[in-house]
Amino acid sequence: MKLLDAGQRLPVHAHPHDDFAATHLGRAHGKAEAWYMLQGGTVHVGLREDVDAAALADLVDQQDVDALLGLLHEVEVAAGDVVWVPPGELHAIGAGILLLELQQPEDLSILLEWDGFAIDGAEAGHLGLGFELALAAVNTRGRSAVDLDALIGTAPDSGSVFPAAADEYFRLERIPVDGSTVVGRGFSIVIVSGGDIEIDGRRLRIGSSLLVPDAAGVLEATGAGELLVARPPAP
Repeated sequence: MKLLDAGQRLPVHAHPHDDFAATHLGRAHGKAEAWYMLQGGTVHVGLREDVDAAALADLVDQQDVDALLGLLHEVEVAAGDVVWVPPGELHAIGAGILLLELQQPEDLSILLEWDGFAIDGAEAGHLGLGFELALAAVNTRGRSAVDLDALIGTAPDSGSVFPAAADEYFRLERIPVDGSTVVGRGFSIVIVSGGDIEIDGRRLRIGSSLLVPDAAGVLEATGAGELLVARPPAP
């Protein structure tokens, strides 16, 4: 779990799936991720149409930034929206966005863009595999409007906020607090996303985070505001 405050637009990139990471990198996980928007802006997610692998590799080699970014859907998001980014999905976060990100426990990024960023993408952008192999982990299939609706939406006022497809990787629950409520037992990270809340006698203001072991049991929350509860994959 991380809070990401994008001071500039982040480069176009993707992350590998578990199978690719295990086969080619000897890692137990790839990197699925999902975002809960705390402050809105522009995100770029998913290809607008199918792209030939060779043509994509050529754009990366030329560092044709405008063309690379132009391949992706550009979507305006607001606070309370969620974005599910499956492994292999190309994406870029726009400047000025503040979000809560849940991800698998890896930092494996395939960089398609690095021109203008303080990154040696030509050296580090292919995970040590070379771009021909690394780009094989990238989804080159276009996303329709229906597909996009399955990736990007508005979180419900309470309950699970990410699409069901994310459950095998991580979960996020939104809990409004108005008076008194409880956070169910289980390992979690609890974030105060709004208001002024007291949990088991500890006063917590917006932005506070708690790492909660299973042994802590059920937590009682009182006050007025909102909690976001990040949990491991569904059992």
